[in-house]
Amino acid sequence: MFKNYLKLTLKVLMRRKMISFINLFGICFTLTILLAATTIYTLMVVSNPIQKNLSNTLILNQVTFRDKEKQSMSSGPAMPYFIEKCVSPLKSEVKYISFCSAHCNAATIYLNNQRIDIDTRETDENYWKISSFTFIEGRPYDLEEIRTNPQTIVLCKSLKDRIFGEISVLGKTLKLNNKNYKIIGVVNDVPAIYKSAYAQVWYPYNYASYVSQVKDKNFNSWMYQVQIETKTRGSFDAVRKHFNQEVAKLTPPERFKQTEAELESSSQFVFKSLNDRNQWQTILIAFILLFSLLPLLNLTNLTVSRIFERSSEIGVRKAFGATKRQMAMQFVYENVLITCLGGIFGFIGAWLLLKGIDASGLIQLGNVNFSFRVFAYGFLVILVFGIISGFYPALKMSKLQIVNSLKGGIQ
Repeated sequence: MFKNYLKLTLKVLMRRKMISFINLFGICFTLTILLAATTIYTLMVVSNPIQKNLSNTLILNQVTFRDKEKQSMSSGPAMPYFIEKCVSPLKSEVKYISFCSAHCNAATIYLNNQRIDIDTRETDENYWKISSFTFIEGRPYDLEEIRTNPQTIVLCKSLKDRIFGEISVLGKTLKLNNKNYKIIGVVNDVPAIYKSAYAQVWYPYNYASYVSQVKDKNFNSWMYQVQIETKTRGSFDAVRKHFNQEVAKLTPPERFKQTEAELESSSQFVFKSLNDRNQWQTILIAFILLFSLLPLLNLTNLTVSRIFERSSEIGVRKAFGATKRQMAMQFVYENVLITCLGGIFGFIGAWLLLKGIDASGLIQLGNVNFSFRVFAYGFLVILVFGIISGFYPALKMSKLQIVNSLKGGIQ
């Protein structure tokens, strides 16, 4: 039976090529945009080749001090004293606690009398445990090296090739901002879209300065973003509760009475610049639903029109004993097949779109592959499109009377 449905569907598609093209294009275009957007969102918020456990990570990006009347404030990234007093007590409840410079720091090197500006990032030893960098050669620095030999660095491959060429650079020296650093590792390039992982050079934090600032209770060194990898996503509430308790104990600097800090999930961190996050998410969901409805309504409308055009065929089949169920299944099957064809083109289109975006340099995505989750959700959307867009026309068709159908009329 399904073999006959397939043959009939293909013949119907070839009968009205323009209508078939409009159907397939609408589905393909919608799925291309939705799948590309979903893939980018997944890379930024859920998981990517560098930050595989983003969904289990809490991020501290800002600490704010306010006076009693909340008329004046001071805010910025976390300082060492705050990290030791409010974040370090969480160690027993989480997998890793790591900190790095909140933003990339600019540095300058000179190659053949030509100035090169690069992006650098200051990190601790746990930064390499939370993130999954691919080392081409060498290794990351550890706590012992941070304490005893802080003038070590890790380079990205493109910068290493630009400066040294295709040779091993382990043990070689690179001068950054008039300081000599020993190269101990080289990693694959990190796309800039991976916000907390991106840099061209990574170097260890100044351990002596860190300890000194903690001892002096220094509130003025706004420096670090903190990442906390929890054991499970379900432990977010417990970790946040303990963190809030530690923040409440902290005595803020003079003239301030209140300390505010929030452990954000990866999605909150990515969209933190929005004024009203909940309102933005509502608008985004509404936009996606409306965007998805366009091909659905288009396919439903064109299927209804096709049924009216095929009223004589429907009448003949009913006259020879075809049941309403068989006729309805035929039209639902046709629509599912059409949406699946559009879905295949949509997957291909999304892959080409992502590769095009990456090649243009507009957004560096790296080696993008669809995850099974994205594919499964996309396929589910396809099936829903096919079933819903076929159900209403099938219901419409079931009301056709044989005599009127054979005459080409609808009642």
